[in-house]
Amino acid sequence: MADRGESRVYLGVVRVTVPDRAGDLVAYSVKTAGAGWHRGPWLGWRSDTWVEADPAKCQLLVVIRSGVEARNAAEVLRALEGRNACVADYTGSLRH
Repeated sequence: MADRGESRVYLGVVRVTVPDRAGDLVAYSVKTAGAGWHRGPWLGWRSDTWVEADPAKCQLLVVIRSGVEARNAAEVLRALEGRNACVADYTGSLRH
């Protein structure tokens, strides 16, 4: 994973989602109504997403946010036989 540190500050109603994952990929989705600090102050509604992955272990990053994306990703992953693919599944569709 990334060696660098990062800090984000949120105040208000905050929802953090970390999806099902396969491989060395970590994806985050944060939705906030309130105030915070990330590269500067902000007030109101904010939606952030970011992904961390080890490039030596993840040659293909797959982030799934809908059923259609899940079906397409399943076909690609079958063709690759899962080699060096890291998956973040927000839908839970690819659970075994």
